Amino acid sequence: MLKIIVFLFFVHNFVAQEYKDLSLLQSIRIDSSEVSKTPNFSGLTNDGKNLYTVSDRKGLHSVYQLKAQKSSLTMKAMIYLDFPKEFLDPYAKSTKAFGRIDLEGICFAQDRFYIVNETMRDVLSLGLNGEASLIRIPFDSFHKSKMNPFSGMRNAGLEAISCNNEDQKLYLFNERQFRMIYEYDLNTHYIQKQFSFSSGNELPKSVSEDGSKWMYPDFAGSHYEKGILYVLVRNRRMIVKYDLEKSEVLERRIYKRFEDPMYQSDEPFGLAEGLTILNDKIYIIFDNNSFPLKATNGDTSASLLVFKKF
Repeated sequence: MLKIIVFLFFVHNFVAQEYKDLSLLQSIRIDSSEVSKTPNFSGLTNDGKNLYTVSDRKGLHSVYQLKAQKSSLTMKAMIYLDFPKEFLDPYAKSTKAFGRIDLEGICFAQDRFYIVNETMRDVLSLGLNGEASLIRIPFDSFHKSKMNPFSGMRNAGLEAISCNNEDQKLYLFNERQFRMIYEYDLNTHYIQKQFSFSSGNELPKSVSEDGSKWMYPDFAGSHYEKGILYVLVRNRRMIVKYDLEKSEVLERRIYKRFEDPMYQSDEPFGLAEGLTILNDKIYIIFDNNSFPLKATNGDTSASLLVFKKF
């Protein structure tokens, strides 16, 4: 009888557990009118002053800067930096069998951008001087003695990246099936460890009547700060604050009630694609996938939501 009571208590708390909302400070429209093909923004970072992003749309391989406008409700996307042709063309050719280049996450450290290509699970490095290089992450050798979480699905690969400038490490996030975080050392060129954390109070659930589509808790963006990872879990509309030293979740916050009113969409998987922290504010960028904003007449602009840091 005692075992039954304990079990019911656990189930009740697991199901009923709720998380606090993030505190919204501002909603910003992104004007992409000066970019020839509208980007689908994916990933977000900053250099201490400005915001930068990339696009996961086919054929777009630039780093974009988001520039403030007179109206605080709008930022303009401008091409800031491009990969040199002599680097990008051979790389695109070498990855052709794996599909297109799919830039999904970005971070900045020591005058360099580090960008993940989801389909190849590569990291592309691009300096402010335009010099580019390829970092092949040694997943195969690492997984000889570790669980290999890769499902084989090209759209379930590397989705986010964080830079630990102090310790010269990158944190690489495999999106889903299975979700996993890798700690990669830029000095030794080796993966130090892999880890993850609980998805919270929900299990994967079907989002189609025939059970052909399932919604998994997935990693979509991240930011490293003083031993803490802030992780965007897109399908849960959640940011998780994770302590690396203690290997534990400190807090979870929800932004669902702020995303739902934004776009004319029944998309169940969520539209958030990246986050960064600048001046004690959390920025989340949304890849609207051409869905129009509800508050406008057919405007398909991407958006930033700005929250108070927690």
